Amino acid sequence: SKKYEDLYVKVSWLDAELRNVAKSAIDNGKYTLVVSNHNFDFLKSYGFNIICLEDITNSGSASAISDIKNKFKNSTYTTILKLNDETNTDLMSELKDKYKAKILDINDLITNNDSASDYVSIQYENIAVIRDILK
Repeated sequence: SKKYEDLYVKVSWLDAELRNVAKSAIDNGKYTLVVSNHNFDFLKSYGFNIICLEDITNSGSASAISDIKNKFKNSTYTTILKLNDETNTDLMSELKDKYKAKILDINDLITNNDSASDYVSIQYENIAVIRDILK
């Protein structure tokens, strides 16, 4: 059907845009994203290096927690991606409060109340957030 074809084209453009962002980030050597949880694992398939704070917290490893704090302290990392309906964990709050980490929300499309927004436009906004982090 025509609607399916239109959607397929739009989603293909989204995929291509995210691949371009990843390629540019990889070419610049800045392709690591610090994320709150495994909802962002799909970004690995685009070539991004994903550091999952949930894993660090759940590991209970003092050295892993110390390492991530040091990387925010020395500005190796500056930003954390989380879903817009997700609450900050204690680790996220500490990184924000002590090391000035920026915590950026990604729209999860489930809790979106903006009826004017559609899937494609929301995904382009999410890609723009990722692009801005990796500049």
